[in-house]
Amino acid sequence: MVLAQPALVEADESKKLASQVTSPSSEETTDTPGPMTFGSSMDVSWVLVPVVVRGKSGYSTGLKAKDFELLVEGSIIRQPSFETGRDAPVSTVFLQDLSGSIGNAKKLETSQRIFDCFLSRARPGDQFSIATFSGGRVQVQVPPTSDLELLRDARSAWEPWGTTALHDAVAWLPDLATGIDYAKRVAILVTDGVDNASLLPAEQARSLVRQAELPVYVLGLDTGSPFIANPDGSKLYYLSDMLNLLAHFTGASYRSISGELEGRLACSAILEDVRHQYVLSFPVRTGGERRFREIEVRVKGRKRVATYRKGYLGGAPISY
Repeated sequence: MVLAQPALVEADESKKLASQVTSPSSEETTDTPGPMTFGSSMDVSWVLVPVVVRGKSGYSTGLKAKDFELLVEGSIIRQPSFETGRDAPVSTVFLQDLSGSIGNAKKLETSQRIFDCFLSRARPGDQFSIATFSGGRVQVQVPPTSDLELLRDARSAWEPWGTTALHDAVAWLPDLATGIDYAKRVAILVTDGVDNASLLPAEQARSLVRQAELPVYVLGLDTGSPFIANPDGSKLYYLSDMLNLLAHFTGASYRSISGELEGRLACSAILEDVRHQYVLSFPVRTGGERRFREIEVRVKGRKRVATYRKGYLGGAPISY
């Protein structure tokens, strides 16, 4: 399935995308084990807030609902739903850059090894889906499935080609997460950060991805650190700054990967985060004003630090 345009871009941008991003020919279309439907809008009725809590000695385990306080725009949400469970199944969405530049410096091989690492650590009930982007297209290669052999076959078919429209691909993340029933969910974006074809600016792509109901971990292939500056104060690795902000907004993290070993270490760290997730959730109104609303999570106990999404785009909470 090839996605022709993000459903949530503004009208003018949507027209531009539709004129550039077309459906593939029959020779380019890959068969998938089942249809995956993407909505024309993201009218959120229930907001999920995955939270990872760390203390002085590592992850804080065994916390209860009473240990959390959830606020939206400064107001406390009364009795949000609460889920935990280290062994609960996880749904993972892979968004893989397959543009031409991924064919250089063994980036494709590194991407495949990272994907293999996640599959090798799958537990019963875990599911994965794959979407790829290149040449101005986002293609759902494999809808959510627990069939590991199917996923490995799909990974073996990856071939870099075309230009990179990273911002446009990122804007599809809310739709790629549609239809996932699992409370524990995560997206893994693997890219070299190059963008030479996007019609959406980085700011609008980040705004759209805030609607995704899952953390987006970003693995940048040789993209460097966002915290290193040139003598004049400008960013040495300017692409990494955008990737880091993208991950931060969704309550996840960014890592620069320069080889297979760092890829495996990143895989392990992400899985530890996801297995230790607590998930708070609450209903919101589907009518009325729909805008971005800031989220804050407070955790009882000294020196506990919570990582969570920074907000959502939608109606007001019902449970103020």
